[in-house]
Amino acid sequence: MSEIKIKRSNVIELWGNNYPEVKRWLGRLQLKKTNAWYLWQFCKWAKKTPTELLALKTNLADTRAEQLLDDFAIAETPEFTNPIKFNIIIAVKSLFKHNYRDFAKASGKFTLKQQREHKKPRKEDLRRLWDYALNVRDKALITFVNSTALAKETMSELKWKYFEEDWERNELPCINCPSEILKGHGVGRYKGIRQITFLKPEAKADLLRYKE
Repeated sequence: MSEIKIKRSNVIELWGNNYPEVKRWLGRLQLKKTNAWYLWQFCKWAKKTPTELLALKTNLADTRAEQLLDDFAIAETPEFTNPIKFNIIIAVKSLFKHNYRDFAKASGKFTLKQQREHKKPRKEDLRRLWDYALNVRDKALITFVNSTALAKETMSELKWKYFEEDWERNELPCINCPSEILKGHGVGRYKGIRQITFLKPEAKADLLRYKE
């Protein structure tokens, strides 16, 4: 019988659950499968189990784990893109943190290089985009984003109840976004965080047309 291949979808069941240290770590995370997959990739590269990995850090003076992560950071790893490699390093550090092994912050230093330049659209560019929009919804989206600076993930969760009462009659309507629809979804250090933003007159006018 052929060996079952470990994939992102089954990495916890086939691998992670074999190690109490990994189960303890994953119990405190949201993206369990993704982080388990990143850790598995590192353990495969290092030829060590999570138990053996943690054993490299017996005290503050023991830097074998940090040195191993440094080796990974500078190693030629064509099988990993830069963002994947960055996330693997973050996952390894997280494993040590949640197993109460103090890990030197400077270890595994890896800087993500921006793949392409992101240009901020000029006002005239936004106006041209607005002019070519085919319907009132698209026009409203353009001015809404420009006015509020809300992330697209937050916009997809936005509801009318987050707008201040009687916002249609206010010159600069306020939008009060709870932590549940923001980055982090109100968990951990993101708990209780809110984003307060306002609609400029042109954005309000476009939104009213769309609402009608």
